[in-house]
Amino acid sequence: MRALVWIVCAVAGLGAPGRPAAAGEKGGFGLDVETGVRRLVGVTWHPSARVALRPGVFFQNLEAENTPTLLDPGQEAPVYETEDIAFGGRLEVDFLLRERRKVTPYFGLTGSYTHLNTPYPVSENSNVIFRTGNLTGLSGGALFGAQYALSDAFQVYGTVGLSYSATERFTLNGRRLHSYTWTTSTSALGLVFYLN
Repeated sequence: MRALVWIVCAVAGLGAPGRPAAAGEKGGFGLDVETGVRRLVGVTWHPSARVALRPGVFFQNLEAENTPTLLDPGQEAPVYETEDIAFGGRLEVDFLLRERRKVTPYFGLTGSYTHLNTPYPVSENSNVIFRTGNLTGLSGGALFGAQYALSDAFQVYGTVGLSYSATERFTLNGRRLHSYTWTTSTSALGLVFYLN
């Protein structure tokens, strides 16, 4: 899926007419693909020469090992290999600094929502179905990045940042579990293809 998105953008750029907008040009609009903490597809829009908005969505399969919520203290906890589906959206607001030699540094603020739909592992010794829980998460953070113009149409960017996230999990009996974490490994690489 990720490779297909990059190929489509590359082919579109080779056949695109006209002179697309440069980073920081008011009214600039482009398509975004990004890889990092998650693989994301979105758009980039410049409402002004110093501000860029980057909304995006992601849909990702995750493999994980889980244990059931209900455990027998006298037995070793079973481990189930599961394939989960994570999806959500992110909004990033970037404040661009002065461009030098085709490089535009910027600071940004991000907010995202994540939902992880987990399966229902079944105990091998009984018909009891254990639900590991559906996860929802909200996160906000700040980042520093730089965008480099490979050409008028194509520009690449990289970011590093810090984020704070709050997640909520629902167990079999309806109990809500919460967790709050700081994350520093929010680096990402991306490609922008400007359309206008």
